[in-house]
Amino acid sequence: MKYEEICCYQPMNETEQEKVEILKNSMLENGWVGDPIYVIDGFLLTGNHRLEALKQIEEDFETCGASVLDQDIAEDITEEINAIVDETEQNIWTLDQDGMMELIKKAIKK
Repeated sequence: MKYEEICCYQPMNETEQEKVEILKNSMLENGWVGDPIYVIDGFLLTGNHRLEALKQIEEDFETCGASVLDQDIAEDITEEINAIVDETEQNIWTLDQDGMMELIKKAIKK
């Protein structure tokens, strides 16, 4: 998925501008490096700081563009999560952060 497909997603928690600035500078210099942002059913599971950095890049480069905005940066893991939930009968909305991270790890291994 590209930035334009997830740009309207809301972060799960607040971001720290210092981390956002570091990511923003790295993305402008190196493009997208590392794991994708994981999403499920239109919700952000990971990548709060990375998405905020992309939003700021979009604002800064509105007229001239930035190549990172055109790269594949996100992956929808809805089907994988649903399969695990069906197998284990877990309620993902009651998981704490560690439980959610374990579920995501299982989903991306499938």
